[in-house]
Amino acid sequence: MNQLGKDAVRDVRFGLDEGIPSDWYQGRPAVSLYFDNLSTLFPLGEAFFMRSVQHYRDRIDDEALRAEVRVFHAQEAMHSREHAAYNRMLEARGIDVEALEVGVARLLRIPHRFGPLGPRVALCVTMSLEHWTAMLGHLVLSEDAMFDGADPRMAALWRWHSAEEVEHKGVAIDVYRAIGGRYPLRAVMMVVTSVVFWARVAQQQHRMMRWAGLSRDRAAWADLARFLVVEQRVFQRLGPHWLAWFRPGFHPWDRDDRPLLARWRTRWSADLPWQRAAPVQPA
Repeated sequence: MNQLGKDAVRDVRFGLDEGIPSDWYQGRPAVSLYFDNLSTLFPLGEAFFMRSVQHYRDRIDDEALRAEVRVFHAQEAMHSREHAAYNRMLEARGIDVEALEVGVARLLRIPHRFGPLGPRVALCVTMSLEHWTAMLGHLVLSEDAMFDGADPRMAALWRWHSAEEVEHKGVAIDVYRAIGGRYPLRAVMMVVTSVVFWARVAQQQHRMMRWAGLSRDRAAWADLARFLVVEQRVFQRLGPHWLAWFRPGFHPWDRDDRPLLARWRTRWSADLPWQRAAPVQPA
């Protein structure tokens, strides 16, 4: 299901700076740090996704899929650029993003230890993480009020990123199918990737809370738990769709998110700080 016309590549620049408070999410520091935490994963992660998909570009015969890969690459490049700017803002506040990225880079090198199977393992990791980002994006787009009271620029950035993750949620798995990828590897790598991803998020959250002087603040931890478990019910709501991945014929577009994307484009995209579509480079 193609959601990736050339107009899906949006050249946005949010201009994040020190004018944005550290507790930008409704004055809640731990929840703000949770989103900040996710941002520190994206520049290296997005680059990994692009390499993993582009590795197989010469084996894609379907011109429509090749076009989607080009847009996927362009969208991910925009995400990487804006989250790099986001992370520079965090560094100015005392968050050691470079130290966090050392660990992320180490994890992203693991697929290359599998020799000739490495590129296919990397694509499976990409597919798995793209499924998580699309599920989280669906959650954001489903809750119009999620960012009520948040800094407007931060709210716009997270809604934009969520929408584009949903738009291109089927590209990596379509590439995997195009190269003859098999079900067992895709299923196993989803389990492994999910455990590693959330363990990394938890580890980084603790380090960032420590740098912010909140590691022993029980009220801050309780507020984060309330946000994730009670207010947003993240894992309860995402669990069924995560499990759907293990159905052999599963595709991310089995859940039709076109109404959510249409609502985002109508309600939120006009406020994005962009004037034109970015050029789409050939794959």
